[in-house]
Amino acid sequence: MATATANIGRGPHRVTLARELRAARHTWSRALALLEVGGATLRFRHGWLNQALPRHTKARHMEFEDVKAFYERELAWHRGEPVGATMAQIRKVERHLGVTLPETYVAFLLWMGADSRGIFGGTNMFVWDLVDSTDYLPEFLKDNDFDWKPNGTALVPFCHQAYILAWFDLPEADPKLPFWFFSEGGKTTTPTRMPNFWQFLVDDMRHLEACARSL
Repeated sequence: MATATANIGRGPHRVTLARELRAARHTWSRALALLEVGGATLRFRHGWLNQALPRHTKARHMEFEDVKAFYERELAWHRGEPVGATMAQIRKVERHLGVTLPETYVAFLLWMGADSRGIFGGTNMFVWDLVDSTDYLPEFLKDNDFDWKPNGTALVPFCHQAYILAWFDLPEADPKLPFWFFSEGGKTTTPTRMPNFWQFLVDDMRHLEACARSL
C-alpha cells in the first residue's frame, strides 16, 4: 500500500499513509466487535458500511437540505451546530484542483466543512482534506488494481483512514452528484457507483450515532 505523505487535520499536523493504514488495521480489529443495541446487532463503521452497501444503492434521491434537516432534528440538540468552512478556504481548494465545486456541495462545506470535532471526526472529509484525499485517489486505485478513470474530474470528499474512499466524478453539471465508493476488505472487489452522496451521509450519521450511544 501507499507510503506517500498526506495532510491529516489542520496546518502542520501531518502523518504518513503508512501510519494511517496501521490505524486502519486497528479499526478493522475493532470492527469485529459486535454491539448489542436494543436487541439489534450493529457493527462499527467498517462492518456497517459494507453491510449497508446494497441499501445505499437502492436509496431514494436525497438533497443536501434533507441531510441538514436530519442533523438538526436528530443530532443538533446534543452535538451542537456544525462548524462550516469559509468561502476563502473553498476557493483555495478550487484553485488548487482547477475545478468549480458544485453549488450543493459548496453549501455542505459552508455548513459542516470544518466540523472536525463533530460526528465525522476521525474521517478526512473536511475542506482542508479535499486536496490530499483527491491526490491520493490514483494511488489508491492503482494499489487495488483498478483501471478506473473519471469521465470528468474526480473529487474525494470522504476518506476514512486511507482504506475507505468515496469520490465524485464531476461532469460540467450534474445536480444529483453521483459518486463512487470502495472499501478495502469489503464485499465488493471493484468500485461501486453510488447514486446519492446525501443518503450516504444521513445513513452514516445515523449509524455512527447509534454506535456512540451504545458505548
